[in-house]
Amino acid sequence: MRRRGTAAPTRQPGFRHGRGVRLIAVALGAGLLTGSVAAPAAAAEAPTGVPAATAGVPGQMQPTPRVLLVGIGDLSWADVSAARTPTLWSLGATGAAGSMTARTGPHPTCADLGWLTISAGSRVPLGPDPTRCGAAPTPVREGPHANVPGWPAYAAAAARGGARIGLLGDALAGDGVCATAVGPGAGLALANSEGHLAHYLPDLATVGPTDLTRCPVTVVDLTGVLDTTRPRARALRVLDTALGRLLQMAPAGTSVLVTGVDDTDRDMPRSAPSAITRLHVALAVGPDTGGTQFGHTLLTSDSTRWPGLLRLPDVTASLLASLGVARPSALTGNPWASAGALPAGAAATVRLLDATAVAASTLRDLTPAFAALMVGLLALVSAAGFGLVRPGRRQRGLARQRGLARQRGLARQRGLARQRGRARRLAARHPRLRLTPTWATQLLALSVAGVPLASHLAQLARWWQDEEPALTLIGWTLGLAVGLAALAMLAELAGRAGRGPNTAAEQAEPAGLAGRAGSSPYTSAGVLAGLTVLVIEADMLLGGALDRLSLYGLSPLDRGHTYGANNTLTGTVLAATLVLSVLLACEVLRRGGSPTAAAGGVAGLGAIVALGHIWPSGGADPGGAVALFLGVLVVVLWLLGVRARVTHLAYLAALSVGALTVFTALDLLQPPGQRTALGTFVAALGKGQAGALARERLDMVAANLSTLPLLALGPVLLLGLGVLLIWGEHFAAWRRACQLCSHLPVLAAALLTAGVAELVGNASGIVVLGAALGQALPLAVAVLAAAHAAEAPQSPVAPAQSASSR
Repeated sequence: MRRRGTAAPTRQPGFRHGRGVRLIAVALGAGLLTGSVAAPAAAAEAPTGVPAATAGVPGQMQPTPRVLLVGIGDLSWADVSAARTPTLWSLGATGAAGSMTARTGPHPTCADLGWLTISAGSRVPLGPDPTRCGAAPTPVREGPHANVPGWPAYAAAAARGGARIGLLGDALAGDGVCATAVGPGAGLALANSEGHLAHYLPDLATVGPTDLTRCPVTVVDLTGVLDTTRPRARALRVLDTALGRLLQMAPAGTSVLVTGVDDTDRDMPRSAPSAITRLHVALAVGPDTGGTQFGHTLLTSDSTRWPGLLRLPDVTASLLASLGVARPSALTGNPWASAGALPAGAAATVRLLDATAVAASTLRDLTPAFAALMVGLLALVSAAGFGLVRPGRRQRGLARQRGLARQRGLARQRGLARQRGRARRLAARHPRLRLTPTWATQLLALSVAGVPLASHLAQLARWWQDEEPALTLIGWTLGLAVGLAALAMLAELAGRAGRGPNTAAEQAEPAGLAGRAGSSPYTSAGVLAGLTVLVIEADMLLGGALDRLSLYGLSPLDRGHTYGANNTLTGTVLAATLVLSVLLACEVLRRGGSPTAAAGGVAGLGAIVALGHIWPSGGADPGGAVALFLGVLVVVLWLLGVRARVTHLAYLAALSVGALTVFTALDLLQPPGQRTALGTFVAALGKGQAGALARERLDMVAANLSTLPLLALGPVLLLGLGVLLIWGEHFAAWRRACQLCSHLPVLAAALLTAGVAELVGNASGIVVLGAALGQALPLAVAVLAAAHAAEAPQSPVAPAQSASSR
């Protein structure tokens, strides 16, 4: 349609005969081809039991760098107190502190895998026995030397997960640095690639002061102290006493690193319910990797980019950096660094870090119930949307109107028409929201669509500081979601009041385009989708403060993913951007703009979002950016009226592969610990780890399907979109939905294309797809509800007149 006084565009958007199937095939083919950074403060006083550093020029390394690494088992900040753990309490008052996430695989980390992760400098997800969790094996001593029993089995299991154990031992030996291992776990960490240890002591009781001065590196295993054979309070006192003895014997100027290593060292199934992933204590005193002193600051690393959070591979990188040993290329961790001052006093430090642990545990326990709640809400929205588009309702209404017209006569019908016209003009002058079923459906759909954004904004309330954090988080999230929905509907109401009654040209358009009283049915959904994309993308580029500890964002207990866009967030942004693209194009066309102008606006929007999503300091997710690119491209091609040809497959594939190649080349220039997932993947392929990576991806797919069965419905829904696009004209409800909003097919085609690209190119693509459909579905129902409300009862007209108005 064109407005009065405007020139008709030379091209109209839409799929010509057969173009829909060909365009989708081209985009899907392209998807199949392209799918496959601290200033430390000086310490004012050394903690109790730690000798003060020798005098020297500030900023210089000690003549003989020494590192004492103490690995502790399942120790959380809630265990640290002045009464039970005075040594740890003193370290927390003056040293650098943070939280350690020991997660290395799909299950909670056992002692052997934790120590092997330090040995490899990268995550070791698999052990010789994938079903049971056991303690580290006791090395067999041969004088001062020792050998780790079963080392070949450990090495083979680690290789299946893409890791090479013995990296730390080989790096130290290659630089001529000797190391002493105390305890079985330390033996696993310091053994070279052959499982051999140059200096080994069986336990802390055999350690004397000279043993800590023999070598620059000493690693002590205290993971077995906190076992379940003794009361927790007593075990904590024994642990703290042992740590205090070690610190008293440590030479002056030693860098002391204390860290949690595992979630459990008990002999139990790895997937047992009692094996729970949590955050652990991490402390550092003495010289840091830059030669200055660790101050009373938060610890972080470039691996997490999260103040106060560390990963196990960072222990290896920090130990080597403190000694000045060259970084191995296979090392994926980054040295510990400072990230801002901690509050004064041990009590404030423990309280701050324990709050993060509480938040992480809350998210871990709440996620299954929240996922079930969202599935229920999405089912309710789907049912409400189907109620809007079932064909019988409209047909019965028209039949009743025609029967009344025949019975009451033409004069009566004209009187009713005049009354309805006066009512519509009055409503245009004094608009208001009416509590109707359609209004309620629109509010419900917008509320469900606003949950991802609301979960981010809920971080501003600092819900983890409440006595009931789970209830507070749910309350803030759902409350903000309803508030965002009301804001979007108020924006629609304001637009309706500002525009006044429809123009003659708008009245001649289908109700789904004209809107109610001059407003667009896309306003409310467009406002909410735009806010979602704007806030989430801006937050990612500014460091992701709102993304952390969000129900839809990052959790410290995730497997090494602590910055950028996770799979759930990628799906949300993907769907919101595609919906916003279609709604933007519809609004441009509704206002008389040309398809070319609409295509330019959509392409600009997609480019901005994709750039923010692919940027290393932003989303750091090139795979998600490619899927977004393909989805937006479907909308652009539809707007330009391009006939889909087979040659377009080569163009799209070449463009996608070229963009990925340029990004990968730039990413490979970064240090290994700062690369994105794509750069790390390509680098691993270059080292002959293709088989291990393939097995890891298959394991991730199996884990996602087994732990997220509700999201496994994603492919079924994706297949349903394809069926609707190809044979949709045979479904009365789909025809009715397209009558209300004629642009649903292009949105479905864009989602189908992006979804297939994610399924092919991402081992966790099922999660991305589930999140995308969970965002797009309620937004589409909101548009349908607004368009349905725009349909005013019309008097019966002649078939010819009805056809001309369409």
